[in-house]
Amino acid sequence: MKTTVQERMLKTLEDLNTNQLERFRWYLSHFETVNGISPIPKSQLEEAESHDTVDKMVQRYALGIEVELQVIDPFSPLSVQAPLPAATPAKPPTFPGQDFIPKHRIALETRLGLLQPILLHLEDHKVLNAEEREEVVSKSTKTLQNQALLDMVVRKGDEAQEKFYQVLREADDFLVRDLEKKKA
Repeated sequence: MKTTVQERMLKTLEDLNTNQLERFRWYLSHFETVNGISPIPKSQLEEAESHDTVDKMVQRYALGIEVELQVIDPFSPLSVQAPLPAATPAKPPTFPGQDFIPKHRIALETRLGLLQPILLHLEDHKVLNAEEREEVVSKSTKTLQNQALLDMVVRKGDEAQEKFYQVLREADDFLVRDLEKKKA
């Protein structure tokens, strides 16, 4: 049976002596994380049992729990343990390509290459239907076609934008890499 992050955290806290646990709670209440997440208020930790402390940590840091045990005592034997893995995100997963269109909209309107393979792949993946593909193709200029395609994909939401990103990576990986490099 695989142990969860919370179980490992609880076991670690239960193995601490009183001074180590007090020092750990002090750090939790005084320092913001590298991601800028504010500390847990001292009043929430003072009388907390170990399991309550774990719950508060999960609530506060749910988007990336990485508890470095060096916080407890840099000279203790516990400090050589590896950080705990990230917890399951509290909010829905994000897709790597979901912000690709908004970030690169202007360049995509003018730089998209051959649309036909992209449109066919998007149709195969059920992002577009035949009528929508025809609507894009019916536009009088390449830029208008690109704009129509991008508008349709954005209207369909994050998953459609992710699929567009994947299809574009397949169809024109050099364009995708160039755009990502310039915005990095």
